[in-house]
Amino acid sequence: LSAYLAFRASAEQPRAHAGRLLTLGVSYALALLAKEPAVGLLLFALAETLMTHAGAVLSREQLLSRVWGYDFDGGSNVVEVYVRYLRKKLGADTIETIRGAGYRFRG
Repeated sequence: LSAYLAFRASAEQPRAHAGRLLTLGVSYALALLAKEPAVGLLLFALAETLMTHAGAVLSREQLLSRVWGYDFDGGSNVVEVYVRYLRKKLGADTIETIRGAGYRFRG
């Protein structure tokens, strides 16, 4: 997890939009998330994907391909489960469900 954070921090420019969590940059918000116990890499990758596309609606299929990979079986409810976990960590109002379209990070 530390190596992943270091890699992301070196490859990212600070962001100054999309709400309270992104005001200090995605790396900082992810670092705060990393302090939480039992945060795995998949949850981390989902958070990063949503945060770096803040304000945009990402479909379930987009999240599956970006976080779990193209060859992942999309027949399960894994995206919904991980979004629920992420809402518990970041707050229920940070990720909005757009019915029939996907999810949007509001920050």
